[in-house]
Amino acid sequence: MFAFENMEYPKELHVATNILPYIIPVELYIDKEMAGCCSISVFSECAWEPEHGLQWVVRNGRPLYVGGYDGLGSHDDARIYLENWRESNYLFNNLTQL
Repeated sequence: MFAFENMEYPKELHVATNILPYIIPVELYIDKEMAGCCSISVFSECAWEPEHGLQWVVRNGRPLYVGGYDGLGSHDDARIYLENWRESNYLFNNLTQL
């Protein structure tokens, strides 16, 4: 039985810590490709992305992308996460509609 069964979807994902009870981290990458920037990607198991897992991209404490893992790095231009990947970015979508 999946560990997250019957849990409600997290709300207010713009607050980075709100997702923590809903994930089991598997991998964490710290990208050092951008000078003066703390950029990380967390790959986790989660209830609503059982096949691909969840990727959480945070730069300088600001979440940029929360969604199914699609091979994104955490060092890309912020527009990639906020515009190009907007439709699959849970920060902008209501999870209850999935």
